[in-house]
Amino acid sequence: MLNFFCKDELKQLPKNTEALTGYAFKVNTLTNILETKYTCGTALLIAPFFLLTKFLINLFGFNNYYFGLKYIYMLVIAASFYAALGLTLLQKAIFRNHGNLNISLLVPLLFFVGTNMFWYVSDAPAYSHLYSFFLASALIYFTPYFYNNTSVKNVAIISVIATLAILCRPTNALFLIYFIGYNLSTKNIGSRITHVISNYKLIIFSAVICIFIAAPQLLYWKQISGHYFINSYGNEGFTNLLQPQILILLFSTNNGWLLYSPLLILAFVGLFLMLKNKQNNSWAIIVMLVLAIYLFASWWIVTYGCAYGCRVFVEYYPFLILPFTYFINAIIRQKNKIKIIVLSTFIIACVIINLDMIYYYDGCFYGGAWDFESYLQLLEN
Repeated sequence: MLNFFCKDELKQLPKNTEALTGYAFKVNTLTNILETKYTCGTALLIAPFFLLTKFLINLFGFNNYYFGLKYIYMLVIAASFYAALGLTLLQKAIFRNHGNLNISLLVPLLFFVGTNMFWYVSDAPAYSHLYSFFLASALIYFTPYFYNNTSVKNVAIISVIATLAILCRPTNALFLIYFIGYNLSTKNIGSRITHVISNYKLIIFSAVICIFIAAPQLLYWKQISGHYFINSYGNEGFTNLLQPQILILLFSTNNGWLLYSPLLILAFVGLFLMLKNKQNNSWAIIVMLVLAIYLFASWWIVTYGCAYGCRVFVEYYPFLILPFTYFINAIIRQKNKIKIIVLSTFIIACVIINLDMIYYYDGCFYGGAWDFESYLQLLEN
């Protein structure tokens, strides 16, 4: 955003900008360009909030310091807005599928307060995960409209969502597995292919939209490197593809996903039930999650630095909310009081533990991969 909207003000950034941003951004003094390894999807979504904040600061004559509290508040507001919008879209999607207003209101709220998603709203609003969460929620909400009516409008909406998601995090391309596999079966795969081929003009239209939205990123890469496509992460990458550290990713005391958000276990139980009962989209979600787990477990640093829980899965919560809701509904329909009490107790315990840990957590786990002594001390706080 600074490169596009505040070119002259880059010279005013402090010399230690690189350290202030966790070595994610640096100012090239020769070209006067702010360089970063991250793609621009998050910046595009934050841009309206950034520009409004900048306008108000100039209007009232405040100090325009980009690392000041005013811009930090702006990030919190932006993250909260997109998280709330994503949760709202999920509420509407759940109500559309199940017709139960109470469940559709309760489940998104539980995911917010019962998982590490709450941390990334309150303590890490500049990370890309909440913005990806919103885009995944939008994809889930609009996908049925696309397949019910493959109009120019719906093609444009899906194209914008998919492109922004990939620009937020390139690995978000996995979202397309859900989109492509939506309500897909062996019975309708032939008609699906025929439908795609017959609408080739809309495919071209979609490609044009995708290129248009991705243009700022391509032009930026061209500006800093002379090439339209580069590997901006350099030596960082999926260097453990032959030895993925799946157990550490999922269960380690150092940011293990399910150890910090045990509520998600219910989503996996629900996914098993969906598969057992041959529910639509269960296979699409499973394939997407298996690939995501394998890919993320292959990253060069499987703990993903200082974080609360495995942050790279936050954007997949919209897809996990679907089997979670299926499981909750299955238990409620049984009208078994004991099962309902046990389930409610487990959920409440997960929420309380999560919020308590977040309150005392300072952003980093200082123990080892399997340091349960330090982890239990965190729980005791």
